[in-house]
Amino acid sequence: MTLSTRITAALFGLVVVVTPAVGRAQRARAAPSAAESEGARGGQQPARLLRAEHAPVRRFEVVDYLATLAATGVYYAIEFGLDSPRGAEWTKPVPVLDEPTRDLLMLGSREARQIADRGGDLLWYSATVYPVLLSIAGPLAQGRSFDQVWQMSMMNLQVFMVASILVRIPHKLLGRERPDAVGCRENPDHSVNCGSVNQYVSFFGGHAAISITGASLACAHHQHAQPLGGGLADRLGCAGAMAAAGGVFLSRLFADRHWLSDQLVSIVVGFGVGYGLPTLLYYKPFWRPSREHRSNGPGPRHAIVPVVSRGHLGAAWLATF
Repeated sequence: MTLSTRITAALFGLVVVVTPAVGRAQRARAAPSAAESEGARGGQQPARLLRAEHAPVRRFEVVDYLATLAATGVYYAIEFGLDSPRGAEWTKPVPVLDEPTRDLLMLGSREARQIADRGGDLLWYSATVYPVLLSIAGPLAQGRSFDQVWQMSMMNLQVFMVASILVRIPHKLLGRERPDAVGCRENPDHSVNCGSVNQYVSFFGGHAAISITGASLACAHHQHAQPLGGGLADRLGCAGAMAAAGGVFLSRLFADRHWLSDQLVSIVVGFGVGYGLPTLLYYKPFWRPSREHRSNGPGPRHAIVPVVSRGHLGAAWLATF
């Protein structure tokens, strides 16, 4: 099991154990005072009420919990039920793309590559943990309900499990040789990983994919839920998460751990799952009308009606806007 998944699971356990008490305290604190109640009767809303546009349009339902549970089971089955490849089925770099970028970006010394590798790990942890902590601390700091914490946290768990499945399937079944394995054939001291079975899990980049997933997920929260109150704070939060993910992306190239083609696929998977899944399933479900559409009424209505007259049979389209 990857360390990022352990950290995520531990933090979700913290949500379940700690936040019920926080939720009770939050509800007590959010109870309107006499002055607030009087203001509400006068047409003013209490300041701590959660604005509708900050909550997911679609809440987690039974099918979502079951899907998340199934994804978690599939991930653990892949992680512990399948062995890592002992050799590489895919040994050749992608023409024109991989070798030129490796020659350009790979750091010159083994020590420098190790530093880049460790630095990328630190950024990887931060990009993975950030959306989890954001989903807990942000809404509570804004005086919002524990329910929003729960909804955002369940999105996080679902997104990370789906991304982990997509990352580990090619790692376990495909077997692509890492670029530093090429260096190890030329120089046995090229990398501390020379001779390791970890040399055959290059496609696609797991560090980049999971960190981009975390950053994209955080940006989805910042855009739609505004856990930092909206405005500049949420924009900076999204930018910082993306910067960390970008650092991971580059560090794996500097450290000679992935080909550029591995990393480009990681961008597609990470953004597609991290941003697309919570946005299209919960914040703006693609099969439901938007809040703006619902708030503006039913919208245009139209119908096709038959038209019959002497010597004429046809149809007409009637519409109201």
